Amino acid sequence: MAVQTVVDAFRSKKTASLWPWVFASPFLIVLGEYFGLSRYGSVYFVFLSGFISFPLVIAVLSFPVVLLRVFIRRHRTGAFAWLALLAVYIPLATTGFVIVQQLRRQTFESLAERGGPLIEVIGEYSRANGQPPENLEQLIPLYLKEIPGTGIRAYPNYDYGTGEQSLKYHDGNPWILQVHTPSGGINFDRFVYYPLQNYPERGESGWYERIADWAYYHE
Repeated sequence: MAVQTVVDAFRSKKTASLWPWVFASPFLIVLGEYFGLSRYGSVYFVFLSGFISFPLVIAVLSFPVVLLRVFIRRHRTGAFAWLALLAVYIPLATTGFVIVQQLRRQTFESLAERGGPLIEVIGEYSRANGQPPENLEQLIPLYLKEIPGTGIRAYPNYDYGTGEQSLKYHDGNPWILQVHTPSGGINFDRFVYYPLQNYPERGESGWYERIADWAYYHE
């Protein structure tokens, strides 16, 4: 009887059309992020990954409600079908989400390494001139042939700031270097480098994760 109930839940007409998406969800989440962070990707892939991940929050929140409805006799059949769907979807989507976080960290570890030469020439200019450059264009052509890109198609450009712009963010840093890295949905994540290395634990609406000499700000 119990086995038949499980079989009926998987075959339920209420959830039948959702099963392909349930099993595809971890692959879609990871593939979206992977292509978004590649050299040839697009920020739209990152947003797609975030969009696919968002139902995970709803699923986790709704799980206790669906479980409760299983014990209400007049709602039991439909509720058990949804419970079966959530019981499969939540661990699969969570696995995809965890893999995405590992993928993003590896990506930004590589970006921190690639940004090293740019940081070095900013330091060289500062020592030679007694102050940092006002903008990255001042490094051309003596220090750089051209302003480098990040190598990430979704987040292609460095954002450099000095003076009031850098002081706005933190504690006397003479300059800052950052990459704006929205990760899907409405957020203002960024990957930042402060020459004084004085990253706080928390910001106004988020927290900092140290990655090499940089920090990722989760907004």
